[in-house]
Amino acid sequence: MNDLWNVDHKVLCSIAEQIEDQGNDFADTELIAQALGDDVDRMDRALRRLSEADMVRAQPMLGGSWVISGVTERGLREVGAWPSQEQYAKQLIAVLEDVAEHDPDPVQRSKARKMLGVIGEFGQKTFVEFSASLVARMAGAG
Repeated sequence: MNDLWNVDHKVLCSIAEQIEDQGNDFADTELIAQALGDDVDRMDRALRRLSEADMVRAQPMLGGSWVISGVTERGLREVGAWPSQEQYAKQLIAVLEDVAEHDPDPVQRSKARKMLGVIGEFGQKTFVEFSASLVARMAGAG
């Protein structure tokens, strides 16, 4: 049982690499099976689990083949290709800290320090939640 996630993760990474990194429209199941030592049965089970967990867009076809057309946001987060809301907020804080310390313009350093002060008053967890709701609204999801 401990091996399930290792198999699923290999399959997910193979799909993300083929579609997102290489720009293919569909993932090649032969390449995915190769990542598993040509174990097609394990690949089928992994694809079913990943599809049911909403990590990939995959449809089983008659005859046992699959049409794999993408990786969902959840799948991309799992392979580290899409930052989580917390990672995004931490990156923003790191940029503000860098500007506050190193920007040659004293006005920009002051503005960055003020923003960091506001974030400090909110607390990082609240800031992450607030940022996430803003991003969702901007994307039309909220």
